[in-house]
Amino acid sequence: MLHTIAENIEFNLFVSDVGNVVLLHKSPLGHDYDYVQFDEPSGSLEFMTIEGKTQNLGMNIPEKLHERLQKTRELLMVEVTEDYTCQDPVLLRFIQTITV
Repeated sequence: MLHTIAENIEFNLFVSDVGNVVLLHKSPLGHDYDYVQFDEPSGSLEFMTIEGKTQNLGMNIPEKLHERLQKTRELLMVEVTEDYTCQDPVLLRFIQTITV
């Protein structure tokens, strides 16, 4: 398992009422991802790299957003540069939620 995203990168996570998810990050993530899923027991997101390694977001998502994440099918990641331009948008599949 890789270090969490929060350990190395400043980011903001947005979840709409209908489950649209956007992750804005301030520097390159350093990995190419295949998909992401919500790990309900831990309350965080798990990103799977194309090499098969897991990387946790590193933050607990408030419980009031858990139901919204059940509706999510995709997550948009966008790097925001120092001059506030957006680059390298990546759309990831959001697969079934991990539950216990």
